[in-house]
Amino acid sequence: MNAQEPSARNTISVQSIPILLLTLALIINFFWRAQLFTGNNLPPVVLLAVAFIGLWVLRGLGVTGDLLVRIPQVFWPLGLYVVAVLMSIVVRGDFESRTIQLALRVIVLLLLALLVSNMAGTLASLESTIYLLIFGFTLTAVYGFADYVINGRYFLNIFVGIARKNASGYYFMAIIPFILLCLGSPTITRTAKRLLVVSLILCFGAMLLTLARSAVVGLAAGLAAVFVLYSRRVNWSVVVGLVLLVTLSLALAPDSVTRRLGTTLDFQQRAATSNSSRIILLRVGLRMAQDHPLVGVGIGRFDDTMNEYATPRERQLLGFDVYEASHNQYVAALNDGGIVALAAILWLLAEILLGLHRRLRRPNVPKRYLLLAFAAFWWAQAAHFFVEWQLARELFWFLVGLTGAVLYLTEERQPENKENHTFVMQPLRPPDNPEFTTGSAVR
Repeated sequence: MNAQEPSARNTISVQSIPILLLTLALIINFFWRAQLFTGNNLPPVVLLAVAFIGLWVLRGLGVTGDLLVRIPQVFWPLGLYVVAVLMSIVVRGDFESRTIQLALRVIVLLLLALLVSNMAGTLASLESTIYLLIFGFTLTAVYGFADYVINGRYFLNIFVGIARKNASGYYFMAIIPFILLCLGSPTITRTAKRLLVVSLILCFGAMLLTLARSAVVGLAAGLAAVFVLYSRRVNWSVVVGLVLLVTLSLALAPDSVTRRLGTTLDFQQRAATSNSSRIILLRVGLRMAQDHPLVGVGIGRFDDTMNEYATPRERQLLGFDVYEASHNQYVAALNDGGIVALAAILWLLAEILLGLHRRLRRPNVPKRYLLLAFAAFWWAQAAHFFVEWQLARELFWFLVGLTGAVLYLTEERQPENKENHTFVMQPLRPPDNPEFTTGSAVR
């Protein structure tokens, strides 16, 4: 028994290599911008190509298992969304280059998410991936602070290749729940906890410097939902630490940050502001959906169609010349693929949030703090969907893939033995946590 333990540990370590390589590629993607057929970022098809080559080599060594055989339930609503978008293109006969470009991007990103889900073969490898993401975002935060101190600029937009620097706030909103709730790990060392605290301070401060109010609101909503729903499972010292962090950050923040946050609830449309633009785009998107409820106006066609639905005054108050979609994911889905696309987005959120909720209600779920972190992220995502369109971002799809993996690996399954009516845990590969109970189907 003892002689086999080192081998098991080595197996888990080796199994982590593919997903860690892809995570590292994603982090490099944040720092290296490129222009190719899928848009303004290094296209995910490059990540896919690198990952497939890496997996082909590693599979030759016999360490990765089968490729693309696990399709968690969270991918069915995303598949429905893609079908709705493609149906809209076919029914409307709209084969404009912009439409095809965005449709291809969504399909490739869905493949990326599916690949990520299959590469995270154990909870240990998934946990390692989260820590690597945290490390990458911390480096990004350090880079942003250095640019602010040296050049006097607010956070340089290195995540997305557009002029709006506050778009980077989404990325910090996404990673902070994982940093915060990983502090509640029962096995974390004192040194690791200190490093996570430093990472939390840097990433939260960087998020404030992006001047992204929607990211602050989304993060607050996600954490509040988790603290309310699962208060018995949350380490309250983490909550106290978060309150102190927020208080200290706001006290030390530049005046421009506090002024920006102070306008969050200012909805008066007297000037061209981001608040005004969000309200106007919401109205325009709803008008489009009213006229095109079944198939929408088509993905990537929002800006071309907007002049038919926006009044001259509304056009004057919009802050930018080009808009890919409504600043609301729910309305954007209606415009991309009609009522079916909207149903797919709602189904996705319900599938994930209910799946996480069922697992968090179990007394012996492994890696509970990881599931709490995913729940916080997805509640934040559900709130953030009201003010942003997210489906073009690699990080969103990467976390979809990780979510599919964590739900699959913590799913309760019946053993093949018909006489045993108890539920047992049967992960795809040997379990990495002693709390798992395996059935006769696992060898």
